[in-house]
Amino acid sequence: MTPATVYSAYVFGESGLATQCVMKKPKILISLTTLDNDYQIEQAVDAHDAALRLGVELQLLYADNDSITQSQQLLKVIQSSSESRPDAIIVEPVGGAGLPRVARAAALAGIGWVVVNWDVAYLEELRREFSVPLFAVTSDHREIGRIHGRQLAKLIPNGEAVLYIQGPSHSPAAQQRSSGFYETKPERIEVKALRANWTSQSAIHAIDSWLRLSFSREIRLCGVLAQDDSMALGSREALQGEYDAERWLRLPFLGCDGLPKTGQAWVRRGLLAATVIVPPNTSLALEMVVQHIREGLIVPMRTLTTPQSYPALETLTATGRDAPKSVQQALNGDSSRQGEHMSRGKTRQAEYGSELKLSVVRRILAGESVKAIAEELGIRRKRLYVWKDRYAELGEAGLKRRGGRPRKVVSEAGDEAEARSGRGELLAARKRIAELERKVGQQELELDFFGEALRRIKVGGKRSAR
Repeated sequence: MTPATVYSAYVFGESGLATQCVMKKPKILISLTTLDNDYQIEQAVDAHDAALRLGVELQLLYADNDSITQSQQLLKVIQSSSESRPDAIIVEPVGGAGLPRVARAAALAGIGWVVVNWDVAYLEELRREFSVPLFAVTSDHREIGRIHGRQLAKLIPNGEAVLYIQGPSHSPAAQQRSSGFYETKPERIEVKALRANWTSQSAIHAIDSWLRLSFSREIRLCGVLAQDDSMALGSREALQGEYDAERWLRLPFLGCDGLPKTGQAWVRRGLLAATVIVPPNTSLALEMVVQHIREGLIVPMRTLTTPQSYPALETLTATGRDAPKSVQQALNGDSSRQGEHMSRGKTRQAEYGSELKLSVVRRILAGESVKAIAEELGIRRKRLYVWKDRYAELGEAGLKRRGGRPRKVVSEAGDEAEARSGRGELLAARKRIAELERKVGQQELELDFFGEALRRIKVGGKRSAR
């Protein structure tokens, strides 16, 4: 058990004698979305540092990006014995409406409820009914989107199209960042939007799916923008594995979160062209809830933290021939180092034997972490997933094939050989899947077009109403 800590030094009785008053350490539980995201990790570190500074007993939970898991975790804590319950819960919801029923259950149990990075509609009602701390601390997500639009205007003033990697559709943060982005983005830039789940791996899957669409390579992209740094770097990793990687890696990649050891460092190394610094808000939420518990301080229902561009907007310059040499090297990569890297990559790929691939696949299927295996062997996670998929599709024979995408044109002799080997049906199925993916992709583009048109009609209606 954690020993009690003295907060209020003395209470004076009628006799005038001072009596020492001992109060227990406040117990705070923080529920975050995932450990597979740099910003969430920084949120945890930020909270831990603040807890040490404030003398708070802290417990951390992670929901693995699953709203059901998160609600079950929190309800279990709320329904536990009164001795083990926290004084307050600080939560970054995974999705939905921000856990309104769980929030009410917490308030009924006398537990404070603080929401971070999420706008919820139920706090005002709960604050009228309960005296426990009930408030929200969130980043100004709309301003983050506006900064992204301004960054693009600086970096690619003559651009045509950008790939926009957004967070989940149910996320208010993703929605508000998109809304702010469309307010300030240059009108001439066309947006091709994809969805991911705030992780680098989800961005890799999104990019891979998009690249399978036949028209994806016909679009003249001038940049890749992601709503967080993890997804920006995942997008870069996915495109780095393509046969025309040099073309893709010349594009500016933009992200958000801007942590010192990740986003800001990636900008300095030239992996990203720019990011948006979003201050972690768990420490601020923790300070405010502790003030409420110890001092009875009434805090505002909603507090916004302020984002900022990194590098500063006034220092950003256009990519291309007009950019300074240092900027060109940061955005395009030094050609000699890039050639050396690609040469090493080809050599390394040739050394991957089928026995190694089979061993890796078996370890993945046995439940080992793909990330851990990739770090151990020095191989990109994307390649490990490719091996796993090929093994699932073709067995050990799939691991003997060379890397790279299948050729678009297959000779008649090749078709006959496929048929003779009993794989003609598989080839036909693949062609059918490719055709369906092309149609789905076209429909997605049409939906994007009509969605943007509807948004502009609504904006125009509001302006005329004013």
